[in-house]
Amino acid sequence: DRPLAMVFRYNGGLCEQSDNIQNADLFQCFDFQGGPPVDVGATSFITVTDIKGGSIIYHADTVAVGGEYTVSDEPFEVEANMNIT
Repeated sequence: DRPLAMVFRYNGGLCEQSDNIQNADLFQCFDFQGGPPVDVGATSFITVTDIKGGSIIYHADTVAVGGEYTVSDEPFEVEANMNIT
């Protein structure tokens, strides 16, 4: 069974700080325009979609560095692979 929701903490910062157990085929990171902010409270707009086609939007909102956001598509389960931009 897959979860109905997951909570992520947004740390901001460059790709070099990423800690992900996925192999290179499933995890890619790109720093655009110098990368996301790192100062606590600074915000970024984060969109999370399914990786199969982007038709499911799990999250689309502003998140502050140090804050948490929830991805969900209740009552459906969250896909294992997702695209976070």
